[in-house]
Amino acid sequence: KYKLFLLFFCLALFSVAYSQENDEVVFRIQLGISTKMPDEHSIFRKHYSDIEGVELEDGKIRVYTGKYETYNEALEGLGDAQAKGYKYAVVVGFHNGKRVSVDKALNIIYGD
Repeated sequence: KYKLFLLFFCLALFSVAYSQENDEVVFRIQLGISTKMPDEHSIFRKHYSDIEGVELEDGKIRVYTGKYETYNEALEGLGDAQAKGYKYAVVVGFHNGKRVSVDKALNIIYGD
């Protein structure tokens, strides 16, 4: 009986850890959209070293920087980006690696 209880206890702990690990929400700054993937000579790298490009179905590239745990941190990052001349920069949310609206990201974090 003790071994069975221990097995279920371990499975329960693993389940909780797995669900928390797979419920990641982060905020990023979308600096703009490009026609080519940013490389080491990209204009985006002039101000940021952590640039990531994500290709869309139409071949255009969304260019992101930063990974912020809170929306307020992302807003600070947005202000920094806009001060550097990225006037069309926006804060976007990601849930488990997939882009979601900021409202949805906030709802996941704080509930409805």
